Amino acid sequence: MRAERLAALALAAALAGCAPAPQRPSAAAAGGAPPAGAGEERQALALLAWLETARALGPDARAREARRLEAALEPGRCAPARVRLAALALEGADADGAGRARAVLAPCLGPPDDGDGAAVRLVAAALARLADARLEAARARADLAAAEARNATLERQLEALKDIERSIRERGRAAGKGRRGDGTRTRPSR
Repeated sequence: MRAERLAALALAAALAGCAPAPQRPSAAAAGGAPPAGAGEERQALALLAWLETARALGPDARAREARRLEAALEPGRCAPARVRLAALALEGADADGAGRARAVLAPCLGPPDDGDGAAVRLVAAALARLADARLEAARARADLAAAEARNATLERQLEALKDIERSIRERGRAAGKGRRGDGTRTRPSR
């Protein structure tokens, strides 16, 4: 179980790319006082566990939890409530949710304050990267839709030009049928 926790923290560190993975405590530390950073490890594990349970929340429960977390936010401070609120915003795959998550996480992405936990900042950095990726994906989808619309317009214009070209050729053929070889018009037979 401890190895799974360390693996989860290592994964979060790899996703954030800005902190080393936690080390196993030494034998001396395991027998005596808790190792340094044990509180942060517990906090990170609790946050990761909450993230897993939050994914199973329905829309109403998610909205209630978001309101509760918004009320608990401390302006300008990076705290677990801020990271949890950002994670809820990211549950929707839309660009609005990613933008909200990025805005909520802003205090966690600047220079650390004394009371901010490194583990919370690590998870916040990973969520910010996810929000950025979703924003980029939304921009790419919008660009693709615009390109497809432009392509459809150009295809319609091309077909209209082909129709004009066909009608010009048909008129030329019809006009050519009523002429003799010397270019003078023949009388239609009655």
